[in-house]
Amino acid sequence: VFRAGSVILKDVISFILLRNSDGSLSQQYDNFNGVYYYLGAYYALQPAKFWQLSINGRLSTIDIQPYRDLPLGKANLNIYGNISNDLLLPKSFKIGVGLDFSNLSSDQFYHHRGYSNLSASVSKEFKKPQLNVYIRANDIFRTSFTGNTALFLPYDSQSYNDRRVTTLGITYRFGKQTVKVTQISKDDNLEESNKRL
Repeated sequence: VFRAGSVILKDVISFILLRNSDGSLSQQYDNFNGVYYYLGAYYALQPAKFWQLSINGRLSTIDIQPYRDLPLGKANLNIYGNISNDLLLPKSFKIGVGLDFSNLSSDQFYHHRGYSNLSASVSKEFKKPQLNVYIRANDIFRTSFTGNTALFLPYDSQSYNDRRVTTLGITYRFGKQTVKVTQISKDDNLEESNKRL
């Protein structure tokens, strides 16, 4: 699946950092205009009976109209990707592994930090009772960034990401999932309806 297009941004409310006369910084909310361009693709395949693989990617950039007298930087290409794997194992075990990533990008006003995130899960499904036991975990890779956060202001910032989440869960379904079929009675006065039925 391929997708491409552009989004016209008209009076989008956002914020910008401004320098005051005394040298301090203030956060100013205002309306912004611009155009957002994107190109994406999604591909799913099954390399083996037990292996399902999907790949999702997107390229995007943005063109913001000049705001007051603030100098604009250059918007670079944002690259986002996602890879997901599902492995079906014997005895109703299932393993999932996924990776998300995005590069360091600029929208002409700010730098947006790149990241990568790895997630994994193991699940076991029982038929009787209708029970599903799973454990999921994800880890944002430790990444740091130092640079001009706002492109036109002479100050630096540094960030450090280190987040891990682990979830243990049990899903139980009550009752049976059945579909009841009732006999449809004919009505000679509704011949067209009977034909459709």
